[in-house]
Amino acid sequence: MIKIVFKYLAGVEQHLVNAPAELELDEHTPVSKVLEFLSGLQGEKMEQFFNAKLVILNGKNIRYLDGYQTTLQEDGTITIMPLLAGG
Repeated sequence: MIKIVFKYLAGVEQHLVNAPAELELDEHTPVSKVLEFLSGLQGEKMEQFFNAKLVILNGKNIRYLDGYQTTLQEDGTITIMPLLAGG
């Protein structure tokens, strides 16, 4: 089992109900399963809930890893924040 700590930035936590601070999961669990669990707490499908949200695993955007199929290998942190734009 590995422990994942969650960080919710830039107001994301205001839109989450019962969002956990941490979870214990099996090693090699894909990020998609974690996000499905979180979005299920909100009563939404993962794609709807995480549309326009940035998901970072241990400081790296999952988009540049294996996307939602990135597997959890060790204790770590998942950070969720809205996409931001500006100049």
